[in-house]
Amino acid sequence: MIRRILLLSLLATAWPAAAQQPAAAPQEEPVQLAPVRVIGVAPTDNQGVPLDRYPGNAQAATAEDIQNAQSQSLSDFMSRKLGSVFVSDAQNNPYQPDLFYRGYSISPLLGLPQGLALYIDGMRVNETFGDVVNWDLIPDAAIQSLQLVPGSNPVFGQNTLAGALTLRTKSGFDLNGTRIELGGGSFGRYGTSVEQGWSQGHYATYIAGEYDREDGWRDFSPSRIGRLFAKGSYLDEKSSADLSVTLADNRLTGNGAAPVALLEREGRGRIFTYPDLTEPRLGAINLQASHRYSKHLDVSGGLSFRRNYSKSLNGDGTEYEACAENGPFLCAEEADGEQVLTTPNGNPIVASAANDSATINTSSTDQQVYAFRGQVTLSGDNVRNRLIIGSTAELGRARFASQTELGALTEDRGAEGSGEQVLDSFVRLRTRKYVYSGFVVANYSPIEPLDITAAASLNHTHIVLRDLGEDDDLNGNHRYTRLNPSIGATWKFTPGLTGFANYAESARAPTPVELTCADPNDPCRLPNGFVSDPPLHQVVTRTIETGLRWNSPNYSGSIALFNSANNNDILFITDGDLTTEGYFDNVGETRRRGIEFGGNYRITNALSFNLQYTYLDAQFLDGFLVNSPNHPVRNPDDPEESADSSRVVNSGNRIPLVPRHLGKAALEYRVPIFGVGFEATGRSSSNYRGDESNTDPDTIPGFVIFGLYGDYKPLPWLTLFGRVSNLFDRKFATFGVYGEAEETLGEDYEGEYRFIGPGAPRAFFGGVRLQF
Repeated sequence: MIRRILLLSLLATAWPAAAQQPAAAPQEEPVQLAPVRVIGVAPTDNQGVPLDRYPGNAQAATAEDIQNAQSQSLSDFMSRKLGSVFVSDAQNNPYQPDLFYRGYSISPLLGLPQGLALYIDGMRVNETFGDVVNWDLIPDAAIQSLQLVPGSNPVFGQNTLAGALTLRTKSGFDLNGTRIELGGGSFGRYGTSVEQGWSQGHYATYIAGEYDREDGWRDFSPSRIGRLFAKGSYLDEKSSADLSVTLADNRLTGNGAAPVALLEREGRGRIFTYPDLTEPRLGAINLQASHRYSKHLDVSGGLSFRRNYSKSLNGDGTEYEACAENGPFLCAEEADGEQVLTTPNGNPIVASAANDSATINTSSTDQQVYAFRGQVTLSGDNVRNRLIIGSTAELGRARFASQTELGALTEDRGAEGSGEQVLDSFVRLRTRKYVYSGFVVANYSPIEPLDITAAASLNHTHIVLRDLGEDDDLNGNHRYTRLNPSIGATWKFTPGLTGFANYAESARAPTPVELTCADPNDPCRLPNGFVSDPPLHQVVTRTIETGLRWNSPNYSGSIALFNSANNNDILFITDGDLTTEGYFDNVGETRRRGIEFGGNYRITNALSFNLQYTYLDAQFLDGFLVNSPNHPVRNPDDPEESADSSRVVNSGNRIPLVPRHLGKAALEYRVPIFGVGFEATGRSSSNYRGDESNTDPDTIPGFVIFGLYGDYKPLPWLTLFGRVSNLFDRKFATFGVYGEAEETLGEDYEGEYRFIGPGAPRAFFGGVRLQF
């Protein structure tokens, strides 16, 4: 049903463009003034503060910036253009990236700790079940601006460990007319988006529809995206109101990492096992409004409802095998011996060629979130003096169901089911999550060069878990409360040079996913199975940041030093034959610290050079013992060592997947009718996930890849655009993890434990953009 609505809406939105009168004669291009970058100090801060008065190395971008970069998606733009942002692509799907910022992840993948909060028009979109962010559900075409706010800013609530990403969508006041984009390119990719904006007086409407699909560059990896966004707006001198609706119906294939040896022997397009499907459907409604009672008093607030129903299907190898001591049945190896598998009706399962080489794990997650937010802003006679008082309340509900079907692998390693379900795999779970927050922010300027920002937030999280199965192993009741402060200041040395410093604290409570998969003695398989809920402590992050920001007609940029320390950090520890099997645990203190540099040099009015560099040091500060059964470094001639899956993590060991050096550079030439850019993105090596002990001499190699993008506007209403990514067809990888290849691929792969997520080869995408 949603898919039909999306397609009909695309056609209906495109119809007004076809009925337009012929375009008027070309007019002279208006002079474009440099935008004033304003950073919000709260999720619904409509006024904000100028970037040069913000006490942190914040970054901002507009819809024009995203469009000029010819980005495939919002996450693609961020990974290419924003400092300290990089991708670790576990799923190997362009719509499901694992994004990292300052060494913290924001990802759709259950099992990664989520270190950033994401807001769209004031509505928090981290999912209630695992705090994950589904990038494919964001209406990319409707984004008007983004802000990446750094540090542990407490006002942005849960998960703001590294920072917060806030997005503002377009309205009919931003686009008055119709814009159509059609494109296609490598790997069977084609897509279209249609936008229609209308405004008259105080009223406006906006609608955007998107459809995108591709076959994927790896085997058996097609994906499809369908999204619809609509907004109605009211705006006058004192009041504003926006009501928006977001719908999505997607089908994503992410076949994930594969053994290094397999890719070397058969080609980088090969996959380990398949299928790995995710089918999310989203419906969300968001109302926000504000009113200025006087020049000293503003009131704003919002209500939202968001429902995400997602199904997944994952075909994988199996850890089950024919029983050695219990007859002709299929068994699971337990610490105290074999356990015969049974069906849901209690019958033992007989081992056969149809059920002993694969498992098909299916799950469904139904998440609903109701949220309220309110805010009062008191302003002084000096516009730089403000007091913001706000509160939020969020009720999240989730129902999770999963089961495992036994099967067999085909010749190309596809999993085919036998129809036999495993009783122990049945999980039925219901969760409720209540989050309440009250905050206050004060901006104060005692003298002209100095601006002080102080804030505090009191957060309370209550998580209730109810096992809907035959027992109550997953039942739980958990509460977390904390007061988080922050204080920062900027000092304007000259009109073009500002210094800033900031200290902030923030926290995140364990998610229902983490609480239901936290037993080292009984690891679960993500994202399909949970086992028990021993309590976990909430993660508390303290961040110190200082730096300089400069701006002149030809030079602009910033340099910042940051130090973020996590107490009771939560880590997913792999513990099983499969790469997705393990448990969550508090591992003590971790730290991410580094230096950021970003600069832009305008060589001429049309030619500019941009450079971003980050030195990032991510370490464990407390020692602990980690299970890593597939770690490749062990002595097979020593029976004790070869059977021991534990590794000692020492203080100072690097956190996996986080490189020390990140770099981005772009040379861009742009005039009103033409633009072209040449870019490079690179990083140094990083450790495999599972090598928290840093004992593997092999690492995920560093790389530098290049890209070319451009656009040409021969007519005022017509733009031709294109992009070539990985211009020189470099072989590289952004993700690595340990697993067992021999069990699935045979004896030729004995001792092959390293899996990587290979980067995409050279690809081209181009198209046309029409605007009326």
